[in-house]
Amino acid sequence: MATGRQPHQPEGSPSGAQPAEAVPEGQPQRAARPRQVLDVGEFSRWQDQAASAAGLARLASGAGYYEWACFVAEQAAQVALKGLLHGIGAEAWGHDLSVLAQRAAEALGPLWPAELAGPAVRLSRHYIPARYPDAHPSGPPSAHYLASDADQALDDMEQLMAAVAGAWQSLSAGGP
Repeated sequence: MATGRQPHQPEGSPSGAQPAEAVPEGQPQRAARPRQVLDVGEFSRWQDQAASAAGLARLASGAGYYEWACFVAEQAAQVALKGLLHGIGAEAWGHDLSVLAQRAAEALGPLWPAELAGPAVRLSRHYIPARYPDAHPSGPPSAHYLASDADQALDDMEQLMAAVAGAWQSLSAGGP
């Protein structure tokens, strides 16, 4: 079904392909690598929602709702990462942040920092236990979360969201 949105295509070519570079005489010709088509509108709408979730995570932490800060920080990072994947036309289904980060690494190569595997795994741990009492042997989730947990989750969220923004900026500028 058509949405009416058109993905951004780099200037100079209706197909989005980069023009071939001049090859020195005597050197073999290589096929020009097509430039990635970016869906700016889709990326932007996901990033707007991720920013909203990030704000809520900070508010929850400041109000002492540490379990909710952790869960919403995971959601903010997940939404930001899904937006990046949607924006580059990569597979973005699922809710496991560590799997989504792996997809970003595969799709983006050097534009996705390898050290983000740790923050993605840590945040993934908050997807269920931060919300459901039966995810713990006793007590509500709030009894199992501390300010330090929320601080770590917010830091992990910020790292992932900054990496998403950095990768998008590089891609928009014609990076690898």
